[in-house]
Amino acid sequence: TMKPTPRDVWDSESKSWAIPSPQNLRIACLEGALTNDMDAPTEASYRAALDAMRGAGMSVEPLELPFFDEIMEAMRVIFYVEGAHSNLAIARDAEELAQVDET
Repeated sequence: TMKPTPRDVWDSESKSWAIPSPQNLRIACLEGALTNDMDAPTEASYRAALDAMRGAGMSVEPLELPFFDEIMEAMRVIFYVEGAHSNLAIARDAEELAQVDET
């Protein structure tokens, strides 16, 4: 059995340890910032997103603020353009927004 690295998280569907996908990363960031002001992302918003990522077992060291600017902009799209009103809708829209290559 392989031991998990700090970047790995438990995937309950495949019953294995796996590096989070961009979709899962995006969802974690969105969930982490849900309680913050959507109109004016603040340091608290970024900290909440970082905390959510750490909680998912992800390394946050390489990430820089422009990444979170993109996350917060995506949140504004979700809340004000897509009109999401539930966590399921937010997760669905986040997955659609996260169609990016893994880095």
